[in-house]
Amino acid sequence: MKKLTLLLFTVIIFSVASAQKELGDNEHYITLIHLDGTEKEVILLQNLKYPWYYQKKISIVDKEVFESVEKIKNKNKNLYKPSDVKGFRIGTQLYETQKYSDLSALGMASLPTDYFLEVAVYGKVKIYKFYQTPYVESGSAPLSSDELNQKFRDNPLILIWKEGEKTKEVSLVKIEKYFGDNERVMGKYAKGEYGNTVDDPDKKVLGKLLDKAGDDKEQIIIQMAIDYNQDYSF
Repeated sequence: MKKLTLLLFTVIIFSVASAQKELGDNEHYITLIHLDGTEKEVILLQNLKYPWYYQKKISIVDKEVFESVEKIKNKNKNLYKPSDVKGFRIGTQLYETQKYSDLSALGMASLPTDYFLEVAVYGKVKIYKFYQTPYVESGSAPLSSDELNQKFRDNPLILIWKEGEKTKEVSLVKIEKYFGDNERVMGKYAKGEYGNTVDDPDKKVLGKLLDKAGDDKEQIIIQMAIDYNQDYSF
């Protein structure tokens, strides 16, 4: 009798699991983070190969609706702008709503706008990835559509944020403005421990700038942000 009960229980569990609707190529479980901090698991209807689209808006459907209908229709979908929620997670990857001015855009598009920015480093100083909409650069070698998309996927802009400061591209910021209040990090920077060029006190400003022209500022600031955040608890 016990064996029969166990067998029936196993069959029921297997049947429920089998009945769950499989996700399509452009359907993904995500955790939506509402403005009040509450979270809800939903289905994202998006092609993850094109991050420049879903950093502007996301289309989702409730799990219950997804499981109950044979085909998702427009009436089943909910569209969220970054300003509607705090962000979302795909697996362990967090995307936060943050305001940024994309200076490569034209006209009104270059004004400060809310985006879902991919978090690369989390803490008191945050590092984000921003994916520009692919465009053909003047004088560049011709690329196929797939090659162009891959190029922009592989080369996002690296942004930095700190409370009280605007979100900016790391190549445009002054190191001291973001890390000047941390003696340990600035000490390592002064010694060139982040792979940065150490200032030559005998050179003028232009000479110092030329010396640093070859520095990988993005990686330097990412490592500084990681060190900086280790000195603070959240």
